[in-house]
Amino acid sequence: MDYKEQIYALKQLQKKQLGEASSSGSSKIMVQINALSNCLRSQQKGIVQSIDELKNLCDIHDKDQVCQVNNMNRNFKNAIRDLMIANSDYQHSIRDNSVKQYMCLNPKVSEAEALDFVETLNGQHVSVITMKGPKSKAVQTYKGVSARYKELKELEKSAAELNHLVDSLHNITVTQDTQFQVINENLNRSSLDLERGDANVLSSISRSRKSKLMGSWFFVIVVFIALLMIGSVVGGLVKWSIL
Repeated sequence: MDYKEQIYALKQLQKKQLGEASSSGSSKIMVQINALSNCLRSQQKGIVQSIDELKNLCDIHDKDQVCQVNNMNRNFKNAIRDLMIANSDYQHSIRDNSVKQYMCLNPKVSEAEALDFVETLNGQHVSVITMKGPKSKAVQTYKGVSARYKELKELEKSAAELNHLVDSLHNITVTQDTQFQVINENLNRSSLDLERGDANVLSSISRSRKSKLMGSWFFVIVVFIALLMIGSVVGGLVKWSIL
């Protein structure tokens, strides 16, 4: 699956897990959620590395190339934010369900007390004697809340990683028009040098070959990211429709 499809699949699994009544069924779905989350992390790293490589190859004087890279940045950021929202909604649902579950077994506690218990559990042992209701039900409830606590901590860690990832995706700034003018003047002088048979001909050819090579790599990485993030190539220049 591509990045967008994986995010959608993760949302569906999260929804399914929240509605699962049995603890065994819930645990099985959590295994799938964790596996898919790890897959997304791996793919995110690959996409970021590819975009960084593309930035290094991008000619900052070429507005079209700069626009392409910035569009990829923006679209990838939007995908990450979509994932962050999904995880945040899932996290709140887990917390709410855990609070309700704990309050059902301990009807005398306030919602604030139940929330404090859920958020500060941290794997601590809680004697079932302190929990109201039949012993077996108390044990089951405690185990359920304890498992949900681990899920909450994992989601908090994921949110921090995604925030850092978004912060690392900076747009490229296009050079000012005055710099474009200087570049054009330099190109004109280079043309005159060639016409005069200047001794810098070999150097100019070398620079030209290097420029073509960089341009080729730029195109290759653009296509790679397109395939990775649902892109499409249209016309002579690459126009993106990522995600």
